[in-house]
Amino acid sequence: MYLHATTGTIDFLSSLQQKHPNVSISARGPEAILYYEDNKEKSIFSTNMTYDILNEQGSLDEELPLSMFYIPAAGDGTHSLRGHLSDLSEELRAVNGIVSYRVGVNTRDENYIVLIKWADMSIYNDFKHTDVYKNYLTSESLKSFRNEESLFGDYLSSKFYYNIDDNEYTEEEKEELSD
Repeated sequence: MYLHATTGTIDFLSSLQQKHPNVSISARGPEAILYYEDNKEKSIFSTNMTYDILNEQGSLDEELPLSMFYIPAAGDGTHSLRGHLSDLSEELRAVNGIVSYRVGVNTRDENYIVLIKWADMSIYNDFKHTDVYKNYLTSESLKSFRNEESLFGDYLSSKFYYNIDDNEYTEEEKEELSD
């Protein structure tokens, strides 16, 4: 199974979603992510991120908020990182409030993604104070997988996206869009 994703503005990705009704959209302010799963490695998106799914649970429902953790890997650390993320998958099964998740590796390089669908945003905020988060998804916990090839790059980035109907722009974001 493959997870395909692309990012962009809500307006652009909403128009793309209308052409492809099988894709889901989530947003944060003016930014959005469009994603879908299938058994084909080739994506319908021209600018995309395609991930080979290593571990999964549940179905991806666009009505729920999601968090995306992007974890770059390089060199010898990638195999032990894969084991670390496999252990994370087992831990995620027991976390209350996680509706579904995907752990995957990018098909073009050894970068990983952890996508988690939450029953509610407050659960994600609570999750950030758990041992599972601390031991598996913080920069500190992933630091041991770094090597000389990855010392100068960002090691972890994450984004939180809302259901498109729950997404609200801040006043500053609205002004940026109108300029």
